[in-house]
Amino acid sequence: MDQQRHPAAKVFIREIIEGELIQDPEQGLFLYTKIGEKLGRVNLLGAILHKEKIGSIANVLVDDGTAKIVVRFFEENSALNGLEVGSPVIIIGKVREYNEERYVSPDLIRGISPLWLKARRLELLAEKKDRLQENTLEQEQKIELNKMELRKEEEPKSKSTASKIAASPRTSENTTPEPAEIETEEIEEMIKLPETVGLPFQRILGIIKELDNGDGARIDDIIEKSPLKETEDLLQKMLEKGEIFQITSGKVKVL
Repeated sequence: MDQQRHPAAKVFIREIIEGELIQDPEQGLFLYTKIGEKLGRVNLLGAILHKEKIGSIANVLVDDGTAKIVVRFFEENSALNGLEVGSPVIIIGKVREYNEERYVSPDLIRGISPLWLKARRLELLAEKKDRLQENTLEQEQKIELNKMELRKEEEPKSKSTASKIAASPRTSENTTPEPAEIETEEIEEMIKLPETVGLPFQRILGIIKELDNGDGARIDDIIEKSPLKETEDLLQKMLEKGEIFQITSGKVKVL
């Protein structure tokens, strides 16, 4: 029998990296996030940092500004042909792990407008805060219920019996992790996008602006300062798209 096809939940890559993978005997492998979400499939947006092919396997490294993850294709996928380093993409798939390396096995990958990355960030920040508040309320209610049960049982029972009751909520039958106790400020820190992190093109633009004293930025200086291996290729693509222009030989400037 085929396992149920789960809806794809929108997530930041960092949530995938920091979550816990647990095998459900009936429903398959799930990712449990730090704020208590149980995800069978994920929906993420990011930019391609690197592509490689080893035999029939293709690996695509994707970055959304919170973390990086490999998207692994075990079969030929024509959608990859039109996607290059720097391309913003949407990926829907399942989270897997092999030899302690976590990756996404995709059902879909498709190019998107860079504007969707900013829209997704704002959408998820709001959703995660709401989810955190719901979890906090549920935990408080659970604690109060446990206290009420203990008070009822403590009158006729001995202390040892009451201790067993107090421990009963954490039975070995419950394999679902309890949501972590995370404050609102912590979740903002956990999933925020640093100003210096984003699309590869945005990183390069930031470096150019930083190095430009008015007469452009030297290409050699940009390549030296950039942490991206594909900086030279990205600069060429940005020139072709008109995002930057070559003001003099060896120097570029942001439009």
